[in-house]
Amino acid sequence: LYKVINQPVKDVRASQYPYARIYLEQGSVYFEAGMYEEAEKALEKARRWNPVNIKIASEYMETIKMRKDWDTFKNITIEMFKYAFKREDVARLYRNLGYYFVEMKDYVAAKLCYTLSFNYESENKNAMSELYYIDDLTKGKYKLPSEDEAEKIAKKYYLNHLNFLLKLQLNNNHQIVLLLLFYLNLKIIQNHLIQHQFLYQI
Repeated sequence: LYKVINQPVKDVRASQYPYARIYLEQGSVYFEAGMYEEAEKALEKARRWNPVNIKIASEYMETIKMRKDWDTFKNITIEMFKYAFKREDVARLYRNLGYYFVEMKDYVAAKLCYTLSFNYESENKNAMSELYYIDDLTKGKYKLPSEDEAEKIAKKYYLNHLNFLLKLQLNNNHQIVLLLLFYLNLKIIQNHLIQHQFLYQI
């Protein structure tokens, strides 16, 4: 998947030894122990061994969150959308964006992302809590944006490649989005049809 989507110049092969899993487990242990710097270093190594793994990226982003590097947090979240095939993965990435927007104090964008995440995990308690938090913090001042407002948010934060998905999801076509993501990536893997990648960049 990594080779086909990213087309690296150098030859890339899968490791015969589970280095990514080992570094992931090491990073998780460090994180649970509150050793965030060590956790980040271990998870960076895990990402180098498996840059398309959502679980590794999610664990790594938790360390980024701890040191409040919001630009990196947002950029990795956006990057991982093209590798997300499972409902829970897409939902988590939208929650990450929601968290980022709360930190940026853009509560309209945050509510949009948390609400979109419900299309994939309809009863996620974290998303619900964050929406209650936003409404409590802002006294219910901010409402969900219209489709045009959502597109402006995407452009403002350089999320243009998500516009296509946003339009489908705002029209309650989230089933189509999942099928599209699955189909595109399946075709890429099976047939090396690189031309399908343009949809990720819309």
